[in-house]
Amino acid sequence: MCKLESYQVAKLVRCRINLKDAKLHKAYYPAHLSVALIDAIFNPQLRYEKQVVPIIKRYCRYFGIPWTRAGEDRRNLPLVVDEETLTNLIIHYKKYGVERMMNCVFQSRFCSPGTKIRKAKNVYRAALALQRIGIDNLQDAESTSPKPVPRSASFVVKKGSKRRCRVVSSTPTPLSSTSITTASFSA
Repeated sequence: MCKLESYQVAKLVRCRINLKDAKLHKAYYPAHLSVALIDAIFNPQLRYEKQVVPIIKRYCRYFGIPWTRAGEDRRNLPLVVDEETLTNLIIHYKKYGVERMMNCVFQSRFCSPGTKIRKAKNVYRAALALQRIGIDNLQDAESTSPKPVPRSASFVVKKGSKRRCRVVSSTPTPLSSTSITTASFSA
């Protein structure tokens, strides 16, 4: 679908459906960033109401926290002191370990799509990654403006048996050499 067609569909939807008074499901207003992260990691390839919601509810029940924001206006973020932070989530993983979080808390052994990595382990990995860039609660997530990541425009041109790599001139190149390291995971 081209941009013009997308625009026309969106315009038609706005004309035919009154979105002004539309209300989102309470799941769109998580009470904690930890809950939003669990939701995001477990959501792909699972049926939301039958599989993801029970996993989230088990986590919230286990640690005694609410799933969604309460009150008249759910759009308001909870106070930071009332929120379970990613630090709290990480502490749970360090205290109980990935296996217990997976088997006793989430009661789920689902793997992330295309991998053999358990979703419960990816929740922990994502929490650590977000924390490393300074995001620990909903307020941090809302106030942190994402830095655009340039798309790599390189591709391989094949002519006979010769292969050359082309890079579009608008793609920025590194100013210095880059080193990538990965931390081993033991939990």
